[in-house]
Amino acid sequence: MNIIEFKNVSFGYGKNAVLEDFSLRIEKGTFTAVLGRNGSGKSTLARLINGLLLPRSGCVMTCGMDTSDEEQIYNIRSRAALVFQNPDDGIVSAVVEDEAAFGAENLGIEPAEIRKRVDAALKETRLYQKRLAMTAQLSGGEKQRLAIASALVMEPEVLILDEPTSMLDPEGRREFLETVKRLAGRGMTVVLITHDMEEAAEAQRCIIMGSGKIVLDGAPVEVFADSTKLEELALCAPEMQRLAAELRKHGIDVPDDIFGTEEMANYIEGIFLRGVLGSTLD
Repeated sequence: MNIIEFKNVSFGYGKNAVLEDFSLRIEKGTFTAVLGRNGSGKSTLARLINGLLLPRSGCVMTCGMDTSDEEQIYNIRSRAALVFQNPDDGIVSAVVEDEAAFGAENLGIEPAEIRKRVDAALKETRLYQKRLAMTAQLSGGEKQRLAIASALVMEPEVLILDEPTSMLDPEGRREFLETVKRLAGRGMTVVLITHDMEEAAEAQRCIIMGSGKIVLDGAPVEVFADSTKLEELALCAPEMQRLAAELRKHGIDVPDDIFGTEEMANYIEGIFLRGVLGSTLD
């Protein structure tokens, strides 16, 4: 079942066209990463999904609703939550649990239900122990996880993340991505807009955009294997994929699905140990 569908969509800013006759389908319960350099149209895509932007022509369907239908726009934005690049832009409350509850309170949801949802969302994002902390005291990664918690309280069907880790340090990025992967693993539809190839490697599907068009689309292992196309877009495969390619040149048959540093280290260690043990047994 398609939860997001672009049908021959065109959009631009002023006279500058960003998308032209653009079509895309994203299935419910999938984790999709959208990559591309600045100006490729990927952030515009995110805003079109939840109706912050409307197409000039064509149609965007989100959760079965047309984003151009003014009567449905509130429902669309409730069911397709968008988390922005800078978490500080969205924080309105001084206390963590109050921030998480803000959207649900505006909907008029019963206090007992809000309490249950807030506790569950803060536990999911590993912020429950900081529920009474001041939002200003949170790290960048914690603020982004709070943004996700605030979205989860609204019980969305789709979580759209627009360059969410670009302002985070490595530790904040790692913690944030762990949260996203847990949610995706439990069947939430996740759309990650990013320029980071390592982040995109965590997704089930990877879409690479260039000049408002889909240039590559498939599983990360398939997309990152097309080095010619990546070079044309001034992109390069994840670091571990490049290392794997070099190792293969020297006769080491590295599996295609190794993207992480730890996975590669374990694989190389295994090769070394097998070599040492083999020579000992000989």
